[in-house]
Amino acid sequence: MSHVVSISVEIRDLQALQKACQRLGWTFRQGQQTYQWFGRWMDDSPIPAHLFTPERTAALQAMPREERIAAMNEFLGHCNHAIAIPGCHYEVGLKHYGDHYKLVWDFWEGQMNQAMGTGGGPLLQAYAVEKAKLEAQRQGLPCTESILEDGTIKLQLVEA
Repeated sequence: MSHVVSISVEIRDLQALQKACQRLGWTFRQGQQTYQWFGRWMDDSPIPAHLFTPERTAALQAMPREERIAAMNEFLGHCNHAIAIPGCHYEVGLKHYGDHYKLVWDFWEGQMNQAMGTGGGPLLQAYAVEKAKLEAQRQGLPCTESILEDGTIKLQLVEA
């Protein structure tokens, strides 16, 4: 079965993403051109629309099933960078789109589904934290991080 997920979050800072991966104990594989997934689009789940323009999504949906399967198989599995998650056989792919990257992964594997969920889960939280810390650093602002009792991450910036 093919169950590919793409989310609308745009990754614009690879350094922040690399730090997010380190924070989670995941491996950022810079320059890796493929990511592990089921390996075949089965046309049994929705087309990951965020990977395409609305026009391309509509064109894919309008194709006869066999053509759509061939087109999706040609497209999926390729990336510009990848992320490996301990305990998962599948990987997260990063596809470059202009000035940003989009994440894509196959959620069928149970461990991947737990790690990423359907919306990016802890990776997006870690990315947001690391991006904020890097921006503070770039602006010369000291930044402290603390984790509250409920698990919320609190960043405190101090203006000079």
